[in-house]
Amino acid sequence: MKHSTPPAPAQRALFLRHPVATVLLGCPAIGAILSVIAAILTTIEYGDSTAYLLRDLLSALLAGAVFVGGMLLFPIVVSIIDFIGVFKKQTPASRRTFRIFAILTITIGILYSFLYMMFSNVMPNAMWNEQLYNAERHQPVWTGGLGLIIALAVLGLAGYIVLSAVRIDRLPPLVTALSIAAMYLGVIPAVFWCLQIGLPVLGIGQHDYASHADLFLCLLPCDYILLVIGLIRNKIHEWNERGSWDGFVPLDEELAVRQIANGRPLPFAAPRWRLIAHLDSWLTNSRHWPLGGLLLMVPLLGILLALLALFGQYPDRLVRAWTETADWGLSQKIPPQNAFYDEHYLCTVAAGGHRKIVRPMRYGERHGHRVVVNRQLCIANAFEDLLMERTPRMHRRLRRFYDTYGFPLSRLIRTKKAADFVWLLMKPLEWMFLLVLYLFDATPENRIAVQYMPVRQATPRRPR
Repeated sequence: MKHSTPPAPAQRALFLRHPVATVLLGCPAIGAILSVIAAILTTIEYGDSTAYLLRDLLSALLAGAVFVGGMLLFPIVVSIIDFIGVFKKQTPASRRTFRIFAILTITIGILYSFLYMMFSNVMPNAMWNEQLYNAERHQPVWTGGLGLIIALAVLGLAGYIVLSAVRIDRLPPLVTALSIAAMYLGVIPAVFWCLQIGLPVLGIGQHDYASHADLFLCLLPCDYILLVIGLIRNKIHEWNERGSWDGFVPLDEELAVRQIANGRPLPFAAPRWRLIAHLDSWLTNSRHWPLGGLLLMVPLLGILLALLALFGQYPDRLVRAWTETADWGLSQKIPPQNAFYDEHYLCTVAAGGHRKIVRPMRYGERHGHRVVVNRQLCIANAFEDLLMERTPRMHRRLRRFYDTYGFPLSRLIRTKKAADFVWLLMKPLEWMFLLVLYLFDATPENRIAVQYMPVRQATPRRPR
């Protein structure tokens, strides 16, 4: 009787041969599938036609592959792989795979963090005492201490690159310990960053505008800590397995054979070399590397602080970088209350540009919130008020057109420079609105002046 061989081992072997390609292609595919399923269920729920379904499927495929798969699933999957790499005993073949995932973690993590900061409500250049708008938040790291934080992060990354790129038998023990010390220093800003971002999500610290999506900013520092732990553990195993390599001769044995063959005594036999010999023997034991890195971290940090002090980065800025902020977990400053403007309207968003350009006049009130008001915004609102009063049917059509096209455009305006640009683009329309007001309103300046006033003050005076 013939027995068929189960195909499972071959499939598993195929997956293990191409783990990187599987993750890079699988995450967008899964994201696209999930988005298509959601689009189909939504179409069935609302009873839309087949034409709407086809349009939604195309958009769901693209959005699911890019945003759900690439921006959401991919960082999570890579983080899980980094976590597995900490506890999994790696073979020479698997080390290369985990090294590739480590490169993806650092490069993609930096890119995603910058993208998130660009499209979120975090203003990286806003000091704690600056006036912000709506749900905007100030910088999570004080600019005055940013240089020290970047120096620690770069030093930690350099230590990781040196230790991971060079085979362990080619690195002197002291260089290995210094690389570990540098990685330890890189862990310091990673831990502070996670506390600064993560504590508001848990309701600790200043958390008025905290969002669970902020936890994505903690992925990169958490992954770095996992990579450091995994690399140290992997290098210790690699050092302990070095005797099994073909043709490998430990350095101390090779030196002894060479010295004895030349008829000279070993240099470490002299009394003045015994301390160095003892330190060399202590560092040669891989179990001492984590402690050695911890001991070397103090002088390495001292040298770094001494160099940075020449450029005005004093040691206290390591703490002040996190406390001289507002809106975050470790913040100690109380910021001004945010002003509000309606983000649905282009002129209102443009009023949030630089003061010298958009020329704000005063604060107004809209939907119960205090808003920033400039003349362009008042003229646009007065023009809409005139249309609604004289031609309500045309006003409804224009309002429907604007809500369809102007609202999505206004949501893309996230910076003051973009608001300045929109203010300049709206200038010809402002002049046209002003001309219409002067042609069809008996008191145009009165109508302009009362815009965004509290209701009890907003009744314009008509001439007797």
